[in-house]
Amino acid sequence: DIPVTWYQTYIELFIMALSIWLFTGPKHTLTYSSTSTAALAIGLIALLSLQWLKRHQNITLGANLLSVIISFIILYGTITPFGGGLKIFDASELLGRSESLTGRTDIWGKMIPYAMQKPFLGHGYGGFWTDEWREFIKASDVHNGYLDTILNTGAIGLILSSIFLVTSCRKAQREMMQNSDWGIFWFCIILMTVVHNIT
Repeated sequence: DIPVTWYQTYIELFIMALSIWLFTGPKHTLTYSSTSTAALAIGLIALLSLQWLKRHQNITLGANLLSVIISFIILYGTITPFGGGLKIFDASELLGRSESLTGRTDIWGKMIPYAMQKPFLGHGYGGFWTDEWREFIKASDVHNGYLDTILNTGAIGLILSSIFLVTSCRKAQREMMQNSDWGIFWFCIILMTVVHNIT
């Protein structure tokens, strides 16, 4: 679309540059928040690739393919803590992190027994991360969105939130047919969310 004002594109580029600068943290390295940087990079690559396919090849990926991609990432993110780390693709070295993902695998190892105490319904929404548990476990959170969901709402909560994300992905694909830019943006937000929740 044609920008509303002549400076709109420059403002958007400034906001993107500011976001990247904020990701670098106080030491100004791209690996300060590796999870956020990786999720942003994956989202931008997906955004540019899907836009290029639509504009130059007039191709819109099908809802089934996009749903399988999102479902695979959710499944991979759920299995990751139970397997002790990133098994299929270990990007920790690429992002300047140790194989333990800066201690995340140790936290996951401590949390899995608590998740297995109440695997179906969990400890209740907000029922696990109380001050008492944080003091006992010596961690502020589990550093895996899927394991955190299992701790709070169990496997049923994980299944319901996964259904929500896959359904939203399918709706985003339908939006791509009407308004490709918004549909692609919607899918990329879902993609970044499921990737970010792995670590």
